[in-house]
This record gives sequence, C-alpha cells and structure tokens, in this order.
Amino acid sequence: MFFSILIPVYNVQDYLRQCVDSVLAQDEQDLEILLVDDGSQDRSGEICDEYAGRYPEKIRVIHRENEGLVSARRLALREAKGDWFVHLDSDDMLTPRALSAIRRAAEQTGADLVLCKAAYGDESGERIERESDLPFGDLEVFGDKHPLYMQFLYGGQLTAIWQKIARRDVTDIDTDYSPWYGVGIMEDHLQSLPLLDRSRRPVFLDRAVVYYRMNPSGMTKQKTFEKALAAFASVRTVLAEEEPYRRKWELFTEEERRVCAKHIKTFYRLIGDVYRSSEDRDRLYGFLRSVAEDPLIRKEFRLADLTKTGPRARLCFRLIFLRKYRSLRILFQ
Repeated sequence: MFFSILIPVYNVQDYLRQCVDSVLAQDEQDLEILLVDDGSQDRSGEICDEYAGRYPEKIRVIHRENEGLVSARRLALREAKGDWFVHLDSDDMLTPRALSAIRRAAEQTGADLVLCKAAYGDESGERIERESDLPFGDLEVFGDKHPLYMQFLYGGQLTAIWQKIARRDVTDIDTDYSPWYGVGIMEDHLQSLPLLDRSRRPVFLDRAVVYYRMNPSGMTKQKTFEKALAAFASVRTVLAEEEPYRRKWELFTEEERRVCAKHIKTFYRLIGDVYRSSEDRDRLYGFLRSVAEDPLIRKEFRLADLTKTGPRARLCFRLIFLRKYRSLRILFQ
C-alpha cells in the first residue's frame, strides 16, 4: 500500500507544522504528502516550501490562486500517485501509528474503504477530550451497507472526508466537481457520497486516526447576509446531490422521514442566520419567497417526520409556505 496524504492549505501557519510532522512521524513511511497551498495570505506557503525542501522525496507542493476547499481536494486527488488516499485538514493531525493501523485493517479484511473514528481535542493539539461514538465493531465489514448509509445520513459522527481512507479504484477522481467549487459547507458530505456508494467492501476501524483540533479561531462567527445566503445555498446544493443516492440506497420509509426531518432542522437554522443578518427587507423577503417556492425544500418538508423537527422549525416553514414572512419575528428575534 502506498498512501497519498492530501492536505489543502489555507492560512494555517500556526498549525501546519504540527500537521505535517504528524505524518512524517508515522511508523508507516510508504507515502507521499501533497500540500495544496490555496492562495494563503500568511506564511503557510513558505512553510510548505520549507518542508518540501527538507523532504523532497516525500513532499510535493502546489501553489495556486484561491479557489476553495473542494477544488483544492480535487486537485490533490488528480495529482496523487498513491493507491490509497488519506484526506487531512491542515489544522488537524494524524494520530500516532494511524497509517499502520489502516494498512492492517485493509490487508486483514480485503477492504477497499477504511472508515475510522476521530479524536477531538483542544487547540494545542495535546489533549484528547473525546472520540467519535460509532455503533460498529472493530474490523466490522459491511456486506450490507445499509447501517453504514444510515449512520452517515442520520446518525452523525461519520461525515468527515478524513474518516474515509479509500482505495484509488473507489475514488471518483475523474468526476468534474467544478459545478460545486462554490460549496463551502458540507463539502465532506458531498465528496463522501460516491465513496460510500462505490465501495464494495468497506470496513470499520475502531480507532481514531485523526486528531481534530477544536480551534476557536475557526468557530462560527456572526454571519453577514451574503455569507448566510452562501451557506444556505451550499447546503441546498449538497442535499440536492444526496437525494438520488437516498433513492438508490433504498431507505425504508421511516428512515427517509427521519433524514428529511434532520434536513428541515438544518434549513431552519440556516434561515435563522439569514433572517438575523439581514438589514434589507426586500432582499430578505426575496430569499424567503425562493424558499417557499423551492421544490426540493417543499418535498423534504412533505416527507419529513414532523415530530422530529421540533415545533419552531415546523412553524417556521408553515409561515414561509403561507407567505407570512413578518410573523417569523417571533422565531428569530
């Protein structure tokens, strides 16, 4: 197994060294590291070049203008030489001996996709506070992928792309993702869909392979109206791409209703962000009209188990569908 460690880089000068060092310190050394500097404005690009100069046999750097995370990940995939792909965010780290554990899991089970846990820790990168809580056994192989699909779609804690180490033939390298380069939220979800679908022998490794840094500087800040609109559009785009996979994966009716209820709660939260950040009533009402008329959102609401959306989300959408936009103040003020 030859691993390609794919790391998009953007303005992470405070964390990038820890990230790269965590890969170089692995006991598994049959690997390459691809650093895609996505137009960083700090010293991240210089740090990338420094590491490439010190480890030219292992590290390659691609510098380019900023195009966003989806584009950076796809470029790294196209340039990768490995037969297994590991995605790693540049402010996170691989845990010790992660790659050798992945290798053993794949070789022992014949897997083409290794699904892992994550460790969540503080900003220093030195203290694990919790790990993913996933209902699977160590080295459990999914002949029936249905439980895996539902954990991904509804259960949570299996959404990150870096939890899915994929063999080259499972990865949709040649798919044109340019229509989705603007997606800024749920890009992991978008790129995970084909991995789960194409895998013929996924396995769960009951081990945290990535240390996810709960970085205060990366936490959600007060959104501007434009950013709130963009976030809503991103999620709507990704969930539109999810819909045909749900049909293909043949969810039971009650399962689909739970998934749709989760989506309605997500849309409710995002609508609240738009509402609270708006200072232009005409633009706000234009957005709300587009929500009221959106066939995807109306379908999700119709299919959802409304007992699981919460009363405020239910009320929000009923007011929107009735065009009672002013009444939303009771929810968002």
